[in-house]
Amino acid sequence: CPPVAQRPKKLSVTEISTWMRNPYAIYARHILNLKKLDELDAEFDAADRGTMVHEALEEFVREFPEKLPPNAKSKLLAIGRKIFAKGKDDPRVRAFWEAGFANIATWFVEQDKKNRDEGVVSVLTEISGQHQMGDFTLTGRADRIEKLKDGSARIIDYKTGIVPTKKDVTSGAEPQLPLLALIASSNGFKEIRATAEACEYWELKNNISKCAVVGFNKEIPGLIKDAEENLKQLIENFGNSKTPYTAAPKPRLQPRHNDYAHLSRLQEWGRTGGET
Repeated sequence: CPPVAQRPKKLSVTEISTWMRNPYAIYARHILNLKKLDELDAEFDAADRGTMVHEALEEFVREFPEKLPPNAKSKLLAIGRKIFAKGKDDPRVRAFWEAGFANIATWFVEQDKKNRDEGVVSVLTEISGQHQMGDFTLTGRADRIEKLKDGSARIIDYKTGIVPTKKDVTSGAEPQLPLLALIASSNGFKEIRATAEACEYWELKNNISKCAVVGFNKEIPGLIKDAEENLKQLIENFGNSKTPYTAAPKPRLQPRHNDYAHLSRLQEWGRTGGET
């Protein structure tokens, strides 16, 4: 229970889920200012691959924001080859490049073309924005925002790892997309002044048959309203000096990755099992 003055007044949309699921991680990161150090001689892992895929897609979209070229797939593969060359000495990188990214590129270009043919005017990538709620600032970065012919926008988040289920999003357990839509609704993205009428996760897998779109359209207004109300409640709760930054208050909703589990002593206190 740190003093209110020490509590964070600015968090990102991805951190809001952490605030809900594991407040202790927010305490450790933003109040104690603790960060996990990279392991010495760390091997190339899934997170690195995901970062490189994002870099390749970002560069591709920046190069072709309005219209795709006839050889779009070849262009994307060339960009990916350049970026994946950073890890060329690791055989796993080469294996991923040869099959995995080629499949992602095939699916991505087809989906991109489909969206643009159906009314996308232009595409923005890696766009930062923010939304003010009293003295609290919500920040967010969208992997992709599509401006549609009717003046509205579609927000898209690329996922190379686990994709939140529709149930997780509609229940409020994973508020990232609705919160990005909230930022858009208040003109929080300077590069685009448009209300988000749709949001999507693009699931990008090495196996092309597993690539998919998880979309939200008609649900968006209700999801934005719920996400805003839930965030207001979080801000109010942690604005109370008596509210503790508990480690995983609901074990069944623990985050998949927890850099601070050893500090919060979850295993020692038996907080890794079922709901208590």
